[in-house]
Amino acid sequence: MFHLFSCDALVMSLQHVLERGKPHERSQIIRKLSGHIVQLTQHKFALNVVEKCLEYGDTIVHNIC
Repeated sequence: MFHLFSCDALVMSLQHVLERGKPHERSQIIRKLSGHIVQLTQHKFALNVVEKCLEYGDTIVHNIC
């Protein structure tokens, strides 16, 4: 499993950047996570980050999904 999301604080930080960050910051997060979407959707807290990517992402998200 993708171990980046073992910390709730990290998940909350990622969600905050996805909601309120600059477009290039959001794009950077989405690019880093793009190869792990299936794995992330199977994790309770990481799924929230994937949902934020879909909600706040731009055309990069559409190209990935």
